[in-house]
Amino acid sequence: MKFMVICIFAAIAMGAASAQISPERAYQIQMNRVRHLLPPNSALPPLLDLSKTSSIGGGASRNWENRFAGSTKGREITDPGLQGPGGSGSISTTTIEYVGPIWALPVGSCDAVVIGSVGAKAAHLDHNRRFVYSLFSVEVSQVLKASSRHPIREGGRITAAQLGGNIRFLSGYVETFVSANEGFMELGREYLLFLWKPIRSDDTYMVAEPYLIQDGSIFPITRLAHVSPYDGMPAKDFEAKVKAAIAKNVDTN
Repeated sequence: MKFMVICIFAAIAMGAASAQISPERAYQIQMNRVRHLLPPNSALPPLLDLSKTSSIGGGASRNWENRFAGSTKGREITDPGLQGPGGSGSISTTTIEYVGPIWALPVGSCDAVVIGSVGAKAAHLDHNRRFVYSLFSVEVSQVLKASSRHPIREGGRITAAQLGGNIRFLSGYVETFVSANEGFMELGREYLLFLWKPIRSDDTYMVAEPYLIQDGSIFPITRLAHVSPYDGMPAKDFEAKVKAAIAKNVDTN
């Protein structure tokens, strides 16, 4: 997004020696540690299992991936083997720097605002093996804002992306990539999403700010939401606030 300038990767060892526990148990331990790093209402990152497939294709277009290649400035992502840092798993945290204020409701900066449910999710490694991202298929139930050049149909599906995800390498080693303060969406859950298009000719949207809708209330899934009072707000009140911002087409908290 126009807010994002640079991403810095820092590896944190978070695993146990594969000789001591099974791969399944090691993965469970890894996910328990990852969960503690994520915001309270976040799901776990999707998994790309390279131990079952050697393909890293099938994600967004190369133009879309190239849009983020320069900003991530990451190392080449390769299989460190089970003797890599941390034994059987590690976490790489991305710190994102922003230009200007961080808005809880980035209406003016976004191309679309929708309400929808996640029907599928998958992690992907870009074709240059420099960063990991996750794609979510979202069934749209309500369109609050959309561009006339890129209309979104209620009842249709869109593809929404978030940076980060899990990679299980051929050796069984698992590396988790997360962005500091950012959470992930979950299958079957409903969200209100602020979206923007990195590449106008590509159908993939980027999630700028996601809010979980649960039991008639709103829950942010990023820690950046400390700038807003919306945690636990009734969904109808939150939607009214968003619609008011859309009418003015402004970023707001």
